[in-house]
Amino acid sequence: MNNLNLKNTTEDFIGVFLKAGKIAKEISQRGAKVSIKADKSPVTDGDLAVDKLLKDKIKKHKSNVYLVNTGWIGGSAISGAKRISIQNTRLMITSILNGSIEKSAFHIEPIFGLSYPTNLEGVSSSLLNPRLAWNDPDKYDSQADELAQLFISNFKTFGKSVLYLCNAGPQNHNEIAI
Repeated sequence: MNNLNLKNTTEDFIGVFLKAGKIAKEISQRGAKVSIKADKSPVTDGDLAVDKLLKDKIKKHKSNVYLVNTGWIGGSAISGAKRISIQNTRLMITSILNGSIEKSAFHIEPIFGLSYPTNLEGVSSSLLNPRLAWNDPDKYDSQADELAQLFISNFKTFGKSVLYLCNAGPQNHNEIAI
């Protein structure tokens, strides 16, 4: 990945937001079609249109997408865990923006299938591996398994409209040996 051209990136983001706004305006003028998922929660055709717009932009520009934890590490808020520091968050974001993250080796978290870098300049590798960030790996495994089940249950509520995403989330997490 080359260093980002922030001016072009910002202009492209603005373009996406403007297009998303246009979609929202068109849908509100004609009346949004609302589908009710199996769990009784709504999803609109606007939600699906904006999702498609984002997916198309990512595919067109061959963008890497990074999920950065800016919240709790090592457990939940009630477990005594701490929030990730702003310093570490900034170092992670900087490594994405300057492209140095691409020099890192990546491992795959086995329950969710997400890749994480094994090292970033200035960031402890134990913060990058979600399981190592916990004092008790068994508690991590238990919480990750519970969260995976919630994702799987929620995914089912969308029905056939999201079949193309079948391999995107946790898969048969009970058979994973960590």
